[in-house]
Amino acid sequence: MNPLVSIVIPVYNGANYLRHAIDSALAQSYENCEVIVVNDGSTDATDEICQSYGDRIRYFSKANGGVATAVNLGIENMRGEYFSWLSHDDMYYLDKVESEIAALSRMADKTMPVFGNFDCIDVPGKRFYGFSELNSHAQHNLSSGVYALFYELVNANTMLLHKMEFERFGMFDIDLKSTQDYALWFKVFRNRELCYMNRPVAITRFHPMQGTNTISNHDIARDDLHLNFGHHLTEFEMIEMFGSKYNFHYNVYQYHSKARMPKSAKWHKDELKKTAEPDDAGELRDRLKNVLSTDKGIVLLGAGNRGREINNELYARGIDIEGYVDNYSYEYSKPSSGLRDKMVIITPEDKEGEIRSQLIGLECSHWMTYSQLMRALRQIPPIKKHVLEFID
Repeated sequence: MNPLVSIVIPVYNGANYLRHAIDSALAQSYENCEVIVVNDGSTDATDEICQSYGDRIRYFSKANGGVATAVNLGIENMRGEYFSWLSHDDMYYLDKVESEIAALSRMADKTMPVFGNFDCIDVPGKRFYGFSELNSHAQHNLSSGVYALFYELVNANTMLLHKMEFERFGMFDIDLKSTQDYALWFKVFRNRELCYMNRPVAITRFHPMQGTNTISNHDIARDDLHLNFGHHLTEFEMIEMFGSKYNFHYNVYQYHSKARMPKSAKWHKDELKKTAEPDDAGELRDRLKNVLSTDKGIVLLGAGNRGREINNELYARGIDIEGYVDNYSYEYSKPSSGLRDKMVIITPEDKEGEIRSQLIGLECSHWMTYSQLMRALRQIPPIKKHVLEFID
């Protein structure tokens, strides 16, 4: 495969970071790219910067109308078969496009949407964390379009999208100032399989002037959008995500509560109350107990927020823990004996290898990480009576 890829960079008053974005696009190891920069009515030195690149980029300038209008103008003028968005304050890794085209070349469907991981930097450019979706989500879920939407897993900068999607569903909604990407992804991703790459392909910069910080109603618009998603999803799509409508509402309620989407969370909570447990709920919970070897006792390594979360999630499924092991566990119960025959849940993400070595030294042979357990729990129905204790 050697299709032309159009990298579209919308920019408004982006003189501080724009060169980093353009240079990362021009430096792509995949050579068959065009770089389109759309100036959305900037009043700083953006025009001067863009003009300095000459014919190395295709440059368009327009009156200010919002990011969706700028991206749409780029799409209208793109010559490529694939579209790749790059925000003016972010960057691509050098092999972003090459790795995504290579991934697509192995797929039967060459129009499949592609996305990957991203790293985060601050204003000075210091990397402060890398983000891998596989740490928290199962591989088969990451290929589900609606799952990726409800858990907000797709960073627009990591996407590669075939041009036919714009022909089928139109372009970005110009009336949406900060949620235009996910509004379109909802149309594109439904009943589609995604190609997820477990590698960082883009770098997102966090700074005070980015849209999510400056657009006053961003959180409200995001909440409204996800509430709309829930209303339009079919029961089949809910079952495809989590095995049952009951599981769907429980899991999305949990996530949207933490993610500050109160209207959407309330709707899922109300739907959960009206929805019966699936017929195989008891059988699935028994399987979980067997996996956790609950006859030996469960111990949580870590008594912080994650420890409390796991405790609550296990209790919701009728499983009690024996205790916590933690440097600050004096306020929590402790296991009655050593860890040799216990199932230990490792809650810290850092120093996992060091922790495993310590457990081996303590003759412990049964353990599971926080991420592994939480991925499994998403498929296991909680007991409705226990759930209502938490959400009412």
